[in-house]
Amino acid sequence: MFNSRHAKEVEKNATDKAYHLLEMMGIPFVAEQWARDLSGGQKRMVEIVRALATDPPLLLLDEPAVGLAPPVRLELLKIIRRLVGGRKHPVSF
Repeated sequence: MFNSRHAKEVEKNATDKAYHLLEMMGIPFVAEQWARDLSGGQKRMVEIVRALATDPPLLLLDEPAVGLAPPVRLELLKIIRRLVGGRKHPVSF
């Protein structure tokens, strides 16, 4: 019984954190959309949210803005810096 309750609590916490990160990135609406309907930049942001949601001890972002239009690339890099600015763990990109 404990495992079932614990698993549900972990899932709820992860979901809450993902929504919070999506809001911080300015794209909370993507939670209700199919992946195929997202733009390339939105997909990239969702990938970053997915990586940050687990609060990894080390975060490596391999060219997170590659293939994006220059204005989108700059905005994405600003968002990444804002999101990881308060982290206690190393981030490399």
